[in-house]
Amino acid sequence: LVSLAAAWVALLRHVDFFVYRVFPSSSSTRGTGFRSRQTRSSPILASEAEQLPAVPQPLDVRPDAVLADGDVQDLLAELLKEQAARDKAFDLNRHVNTLTSQATNHLQYGSLDAAEDAITKAQELLSAYETEAPHKPGCREFLMQQACENLVKARGLSWFLRYGNTLPRSELGSSFDDEEYLAGTIAVCQELAHYALRRATMLDGDSIQLARNFVSSVKAELLAFDFRNGPLRHKFDGVKYTERRCEDLLYELSFALPGALEGRPPASVTLNTKEWSEMREAYAAFDQRRELVIKGCRDVQKAAKQAIFAAQRGDLGQSESL
Repeated sequence: LVSLAAAWVALLRHVDFFVYRVFPSSSSTRGTGFRSRQTRSSPILASEAEQLPAVPQPLDVRPDAVLADGDVQDLLAELLKEQAARDKAFDLNRHVNTLTSQATNHLQYGSLDAAEDAITKAQELLSAYETEAPHKPGCREFLMQQACENLVKARGLSWFLRYGNTLPRSELGSSFDDEEYLAGTIAVCQELAHYALRRATMLDGDSIQLARNFVSSVKAELLAFDFRNGPLRHKFDGVKYTERRCEDLLYELSFALPGALEGRPPASVTLNTKEWSEMREAYAAFDQRRELVIKGCRDVQKAAKQAIFAAQRGDLGQSESL
């Protein structure tokens, strides 16, 4: 078998050399891909390898005959303006996120004054940007929305450490959207898991119970929302794990302090239920309007496709009517 394979290899080499001598033009394609392999394996197809596709010809049309005067310049100016706004929002997002991260770290380690300074600076940056470029409710760009959510998280954690309950929605004003408040409050719940763990090392059952009450109240209100499959729904899914973590810490702490956690009042509501009811109603109304917009977009897309197909069939009247 080895001798037979060696003979076949030698024969293929002779055939390859013969093709190279008979068709010298195929030397440019030797070892360069599918054409060279096709030529070596089948010398009859060597002539087909020489047939190359034609190079596309440039359009003999002037740009001003296709585009209106100034369209390209106006579009370019608009794109440059949007790019400048994105760059500014990116820089602001980076500064605010840095300040809010510092504030959260200070709060977790008890430096309330340093955290308040960082929160104040972040609030001033966002207020100045909002004054310069006010946003439409529900239409804030992603980078700024992320910065606002982080600021709500820092302020919510600071409010909990000072007062033991949830940051009221009215404290933020109209410069923040309801979704940003909800996302920031959910982020506070995630931070309270770390806070409860640190307090457990100090055998502080009271603080852990307050954190559990906070998370339980927020979870109870969020369950009443009809979240779609989006960022808020994904963030809300983690709240139940935070609540479970606080419950586990209280259970484990009961072994270290037998009887110390008995006789304590049950979990109490730590938020303004009226504000949350109003946000829930507003979210439901917004969801209904969004469904109508989605349905309208689908109808427009269907009509546009039908108009294109009618134009391709030559039925210009039907295309225009659609």
